[in-house]
Amino acid sequence: MSDNHGAEVIAPVWDAWGPAEVAGRLAGVDARWYVAGGWALDLFLGERTRPHDDLEIGVAAADFDTVRAALAGPRTHALSERAWWASPAR
Repeated sequence: MSDNHGAEVIAPVWDAWGPAEVAGRLAGVDARWYVAGGWALDLFLGERTRPHDDLEIGVAAADFDTVRAALAGPRTHALSERAWWASPAR
């Protein structure tokens, strides 16, 4: 495949969610969150500018546990200034 700063990049084994998927999964969840990263730029521009292999969201620290519980089913990763969590593989 292609080379990225000396590291081999391989095709993902999943279909990444888009912003609409996360919005649907968090509908009705009382928490503050936002789309970040590449998808945020595409939403700002009003068009998809490239393929996305992942989706980053930001969550208010006070709402982190609520959002994490709402997204607990699929394989997710979470990072904060204090810790890193990965949901169990299925």
